[in-house]
Amino acid sequence: MLYIVRRAKHKLVSELDPSDKIDLDSVLTEDEAYNKLSMHPKLRFADALRKKLRGVEFYKCDIKTNALWVVHPDDTYAMGYIGYGDIMKTSHEPKYYVYCRTISNEKYSDFDDFYFTKIRGDIDAAVRVACQYIRPYTPAERVVVDSSIVNDVIDSYRHTFRKQETGCRRAIIGQKTCESDENNLFTELYRAIEQGYQPVDATLGDKVRDWYKAKEGKDSVYRKKLSATFVLHNPNNTFTVGRVNDLNGYAFTPAHETPVQTIDSLPEDIEGKVAVLSMVDTGHYVAGVGMRLNSGAFYVVDE
Repeated sequence: MLYIVRRAKHKLVSELDPSDKIDLDSVLTEDEAYNKLSMHPKLRFADALRKKLRGVEFYKCDIKTNALWVVHPDDTYAMGYIGYGDIMKTSHEPKYYVYCRTISNEKYSDFDDFYFTKIRGDIDAAVRVACQYIRPYTPAERVVVDSSIVNDVIDSYRHTFRKQETGCRRAIIGQKTCESDENNLFTELYRAIEQGYQPVDATLGDKVRDWYKAKEGKDSVYRKKLSATFVLHNPNNTFTVGRVNDLNGYAFTPAHETPVQTIDSLPEDIEGKVAVLSMVDTGHYVAGVGMRLNSGAFYVVDE
C-alpha cells in the first residue's frame, strides 16, 4: 500500500548539512591500515555497504543516534539510514539496523518507526538487508511524500478564508456561540436585507453582506476538488509528469506518470504555470495555478 510510505521518515538531500558528510577514506587512515576493528561499527557498516551500493554517500543522521543517512548525491531524498546500537532498549545488546520506507515489518504498526526497520546482529546480514531495501525513490513515492506538505499548504490557504469569515461573524455577534445556529440566523437576516429590510443599526446591513461574501468564499475553497498535474524534476535533468485526482486527499497517489525530456515538451498551459510557480516561494499556494515544493516538484491545478 503506497500511502504507508508517507508515514516513514524522509530527508531531502538538499537539506543535509555538508559538514555532516562522513569521509570514510579519511577515517580509514593509512596508520590504521584499514583496521576496521578500530572503527565504530556504524562506520564499518557504511564501509561495507559502499562497496555494494556504488556512489552512495553517508551523512550524520539528525533523527537517530549512531546512525547515518544513505544518499545518492543527485537524488531528491536520502534513501534511508543505517546504524548500530540498542534501539530496542530491551536486550542491552547493540545490533546493526536498517531504516527504509520500503521495509514492512509486520510485527509493528505502520505508525511505528520499527515498521520500517530491520535489525541484524551480523554485519554481513545487515549489508544484505540494506542492499535489498535501500534504493532511490520512485516518482510515485515522491508524490505520496509530497502529499503531506501539499495538504498542509492547502489547509493554510483555506484557513485564511475561514479566518476572514470568522472575523465577519464576530463583527456582527461579538462572541462565539454555535456556528451552525449563527449560519442559519445570518442567512435569514441576509435574505431579509437583500429583500429590502432596513435594520435599525445602519451598519448591520454591510456587516451581514461582508459575512455572506466571506462565507461563500470559505465554502467554495473547502468544497472545491483540486485536480492537478504534477511535474517532478528528476536527478538526470528529465521530468516525470502525472495526474493527481485531488490535492486535498490524504496521501494522494498519482493516477499515472509519464517521463518527459524537457519542460518545453509539456502542454503550453502547464508550462506557463510552471514558469509562474518558478518565481514563487516554495510551499506557497497560488489560487488557480498551484505550488512549488522544496523537493523540486510542481503541482499545477486544473482551474
